[in-house]
Amino acid sequence: MIAWSQKLTSERAAEVGAERAEKRGLLERTDVVSIHLAFSERTRGLMVGGLVGGAEFAAMRRDAILVNTSRSPIVDEAAMAATLTEGRIGAAALDVSGEQPLPEGHRLLAALRTVLTPHLGDVTEENYRACFRGAVAAIEAWEANSPIHLIS
Repeated sequence: MIAWSQKLTSERAAEVGAERAEKRGLLERTDVVSIHLAFSERTRGLMVGGLVGGAEFAAMRRDAILVNTSRSPIVDEAAMAATLTEGRIGAAALDVSGEQPLPEGHRLLAALRTVLTPHLGDVTEENYRACFRGAVAAIEAWEANSPIHLIS
């Protein structure tokens, strides 16, 4: 596994069994490019024009698969749709899009080798159980006058 992030160090990558690469090198070598980027003030600036746009798609292998379960502005949708339509990458799996649901006639709906889901990829019984356990714990702590998850 290879990984890239602005703040990722080689040491941290090694701790989790990955090799740190520069973004372009990662795109050139990877079978599956899976994007997991939280939306924050730090990442907001990355999203102007997309973290993955035309230049990044051009660097990817023709058989590469792009997976975006993060936020839609991270990937330039127009460049992705063109790349998929022209067969310049192998496939895409997207759990996010700029508009939800995508309007009739949107280019991504016609893109070959594309799987689209409506931002519900994390909807599993296990995740719901964890969410509900956390909600119950927060309510019980509040009732005990010892609240958790305080925002300052």
